[in-house]
Amino acid sequence: MNNEGTGVNHDYNAIGWESKKIGTDSFRVVMPIADLVEKADGIPYELKVKLVHDNGTVTQQIYSYTFAGGIPVLNFSTRNELSKTGWSIASFSSEETSGEGAVNGRANTLIDGSGSTYWHSRWSSSATSYPHNVVINLGSSKTASGLSLTQRSGLSRAVKNFEVLTSTDGINFTSVNNYVAANADGPQYFDFGSAKTFKYIKVIANSAHDGLQFAALAELGLY
Repeated sequence: MNNEGTGVNHDYNAIGWESKKIGTDSFRVVMPIADLVEKADGIPYELKVKLVHDNGTVTQQIYSYTFAGGIPVLNFSTRNELSKTGWSIASFSSEETSGEGAVNGRANTLIDGSGSTYWHSRWSSSATSYPHNVVINLGSSKTASGLSLTQRSGLSRAVKNFEVLTSTDGINFTSVNNYVAANADGPQYFDFGSAKTFKYIKVIANSAHDGLQFAALAELGLY
C-alpha cells in the first residue's frame, strides 16, 4: 500500500501483504486501520494489487483512495470485461516510439491487458496536440455496455475530457457520448446508457488534466 500519496517512487516504504489464493479466483487480506502509518484526510493514496499467475507472470492493478474522518473512502470497483483476444489497433493519431523505451509509448499497449504499460502521444519530434485518438478493431462484432479506461500509472499526462464512438465498418462512426475521466489511478468505467453492438471503437481525447498538449493512457477495455 502506497502511504506517501500517488506517483512514481512514492512506494519505497509501502506497507505490503501476501495472501494465498482462495479457490481459483479469490484472495482475502485484512488489516486494522490503526496499523496504517499514513491516513491523513483528503490525500490521494494508492492500493496496489499484484497477482502472481500459475505460469509465473505478474500483473498489477492500482486503485486510488482517500481518507475522511480517519476512515478509508473506497470508490473503486471492477467489471467483467470482454476478452481482448483478437483485438488490434486499427489507427491512431500518434504514438511515441523513441522516448518511452522499447515497449511504452506505443498504441498497442492500450490493449495488452497491463496497467503497467502505456501509450503516449508523440513528443520527441513533431509533438502532436489535442485532440488525440485511437481506433480499436475488435476482430468481430461485440456487444458492450460501457468502456473501461485506465490512466497511466502515476497520472502523468492524464486525459480529462474524451469522446467514445462506435462503428460496424471502421469508416462511419456514431458518437456514444462525451465523458470526463478522473485524475486517478485504477480502472474507471463509463456506461453507454444502453448496450451497443459494433466492431470498431474510437476514443478521442480532447483535453488533459495538466492543461498541456500531451496525452497518455494505460489501458482501454469494454464490459
